[in-house]
Amino acid sequence: MDIVLNKTVLSEYRRLRKLGWAAKWAYVSARTKAAWDTMDGFVFDGDERSLSMAPGESIYTPGPVRLILKLEEDAYDDSYVDTWDDLSEQKREKYRKDLWDRVERDGVWGLVGEYWDGSEWVHADSCWGFIGDDWKDSGYDTDIMAMTISAYSDHLETQAREFETERPDMYEEVVHDHTTEHSC
Repeated sequence: MDIVLNKTVLSEYRRLRKLGWAAKWAYVSARTKAAWDTMDGFVFDGDERSLSMAPGESIYTPGPVRLILKLEEDAYDDSYVDTWDDLSEQKREKYRKDLWDRVERDGVWGLVGEYWDGSEWVHADSCWGFIGDDWKDSGYDTDIMAMTISAYSDHLETQAREFETERPDMYEEVVHDHTTEHSC
């Protein structure tokens, strides 16, 4: 298998490997981020006014896919700390106190992937419960990017099929003759 790495993918791959990511997941994440960038994907964490705008109408939404950070409305659940039997009760309580200090300071967020269907932004995938910017380089960020790109691609495929059904006069089936050999 020939693997082609452009500079963007290679740079991101190296960065993630330095953070301790396994090679496979660093590669998958780097390729996903490159695909996201190719589609002018955007990570939105700013001005709420541009959330309803179409791509190109706002500096915040240049392409047909985006990630949005939304403030978590449900109470944060810290019960997982109680399952850490390898830590003393005192260490768990210290961790819980530090955790709630972060929750109060940085907030709890959801990361939502959306694509533009031509008339509105459509939810593709999401994950909730990130404290502050813990979503960055979590792996969930690129999973949501990948799912959003896939949902957008499926949407385009559906649109193409609908177009061909509505306008069969615009579609000419291409038949490839594989029996003839071609030489360069």
